[in-house]
Amino acid sequence: MVVSDSIPVGGDRLDEAIVDYVKGRHNVTITRQTAEMLKIAVGSAVQLDTPLLHEVDGVRITSNEVAEAVEEPLRRVADAIRAVLAETPSGLAADVRERGLVLSGGAALLRGLAEFITKETGIPSVVADDPQTSVVRGTGLALDNFEVLRRNQSYLR
Repeated sequence: MVVSDSIPVGGDRLDEAIVDYVKGRHNVTITRQTAEMLKIAVGSAVQLDTPLLHEVDGVRITSNEVAEAVEEPLRRVADAIRAVLAETPSGLAADVRERGLVLSGGAALLRGLAEFITKETGIPSVVADDPQTSVVRGTGLALDNFEVLRRNQSYLR
C-alpha cells in the first residue's frame, strides 16, 4: 500500500444523513432501518431526471431528496479520494486517473454513485461486480497468494 486514508462514511452514515434530512425537511422521525429501506428503494447519489418516489409514514420522499440528504457525506468521500491522490506518487496517481476507480461495499449500490464520484473527482469510476462481497473476495485472493505478497512487502511500504 502506498497511500491510504479511512473516513467514517459508509452505508450507516448515509442512513443517518437520511434520518436527519427527513426530520429537518418533513418534521417526521424515521428509524435508521427505515432510512436504509428508503436508500435502497429510491436512493440516489445524483439528481434523477425522473425521480423515484416512496412514501414513509404518510410522507412522500423522492430519490432527489435522498440525493440531497447524502450529498455532504458523499462529498467527504470525494474529498478523501482527492487527498489520497494528492499524496500518491505522480506516476501511480496518473495510472489511477487513467484507469479509474472501482467502488466496493454495499454503499456502492447507491444509484448514481459512480457518476457522482467521477464528477466530483474527475476520475472515471465504476461499481465492482457484486460490490458487497468484493472486499472479502479480494482478501481471499490475497491470502491465497500470501507468499507473493510477502516477497513484495518491501515494495508496499
